[in-house]
Amino acid sequence: AVCFIESVIPERTAGIKEERTNNEMPSISYDGQDYSAILSLPRLTVILPIRASWDKMAVKKVPCRFSGNPYNGSLIIGGVDANGQFDFVPKIDIGDELTVTDMKGYVFTYTVSTVKHAKNAKAKTLTGCDYDLTLFAKDKKTGDWLLVRCKMK
Repeated sequence: AVCFIESVIPERTAGIKEERTNNEMPSISYDGQDYSAILSLPRLTVILPIRASWDKMAVKKVPCRFSGNPYNGSLIIGGVDANGQFDFVPKIDIGDELTVTDMKGYVFTYTVSTVKHAKNAKAKTLTGCDYDLTLFAKDKKTGDWLLVRCKMK
């Protein structure tokens, strides 16, 4: 999916957080699924497609957008601690840089600010914080949820 999605995204340009009247993330359909972004973490050589909407079954195979968007700094993406998916989360370090590229070619760059453990991944736990991007996944070893909170550069 990543190769196809990267091949149809237009020329990349820097994305910026701004007030918009339309915060809908554009999506591209591939193999019957809609994708809204690509997540990249260069230090750990991670490149993952992000499904356009939350799906409890699909998230077992591919990370999904839980809510929000990069345009207003409210993006939340969930995944599972599995090989080829969010298994990188336990290895992430504060200060790591990652990017989210939307389907229009806008690249949003973030820096990891905190990595926290939580007992649940309910909407109240994930939202309402002063971070522009949150990644979350259940840690297979501890059973806790790992929350990676990031600020836009």
